Amino acid sequence: IGVAAQVSARNVGRIAPRFSVSAGLAISGAGFFWLHNVMTLDADYLTILVPLLLASFGIGLTFVPLTLTAISNVEGGDAGVASGTLNTSQQVGGSIGLAVLVTVATTAITDRITELMTAAAMSGTPMMKPSPAVILEASVFGWASAFQAAALICFAGALLVLVLITRKVHAGEAQPTVAH
Repeated sequence: IGVAAQVSARNVGRIAPRFSVSAGLAISGAGFFWLHNVMTLDADYLTILVPLLLASFGIGLTFVPLTLTAISNVEGGDAGVASGTLNTSQQVGGSIGLAVLVTVATTAITDRITELMTAAAMSGTPMMKPSPAVILEASVFGWASAFQAAALICFAGALLVLVLITRKVHAGEAQPTVAH
């Protein structure tokens, strides 16, 4: 994330925020979607590390241009309020995002356990409670589902940013603004 934020900071004057943020979200979405596809019971550390790094890099690309976009047209006296609102939004948004993804994962895990136990019962080996193997398989399935949801959220965010963030000229300088 830190490396990508540095790359983004160096290019903030050359690349419009809508494009750099959209690219970052699309890269993160690709990383999360890749994670969804490689998340299996036999996946090794490197198999998961590479898409995780890609998703992290994409997230890092968004921080600097989003921050500058959020506070670019704020009067000096309101800069503290704008900055506080931005920080609060990031914290609340992160909490809500995590809650949504954990809900997706938990629901998928529960549904998968039910599915596997039903299949076992139909094959003549009913279980009183899920075995560790069933729980492990369901957990991997659930977290892969959460990564898929994260990918979809990132791709939707990339499209929204392209539509909502525009460039307008104020006082001879191009500054990003959010369309209303």
